[in-house]
Amino acid sequence: MNAWAAHGGNPFADATWDEAWKVGMVDDAQWDEIRAGLREESRRWLATLGTPREVHRIEYAGMISSIAHLAYHLGAMRQIATGARGPKEGSFQPG
Repeated sequence: MNAWAAHGGNPFADATWDEAWKVGMVDDAQWDEIRAGLREESRRWLATLGTPREVHRIEYAGMISSIAHLAYHLGAMRQIATGARGPKEGSFQPG
C-alpha cells in the first residue's frame, strides 16, 4: 500500500506472493531485519493514513481493508513467535 500511496497505479502488479512461502526459518539477525522492515513500512502506512487526501471510493475501501489485513498478519505473527506475544491474561502490571 505504500507503493500505491507513493506512485499510484496497481501496487500488486509485480508482487511475488510465493516468495514469502520460500522462507521456512530465519536466525535472530534475519528476524530482527524482517521486524525492522515491517516496523518501517507500518510507520509509513500510518503516516499515509493520517494525511488528508482525495481518494476514489475503491481506493478508500482498499485503505480500510488494508488495516484489517495488516491486523490479521500481526496477529498471526504473535501466535507464531512467542517473543511477539503480549502479556498473559492477568499478568499485566501497569507502569
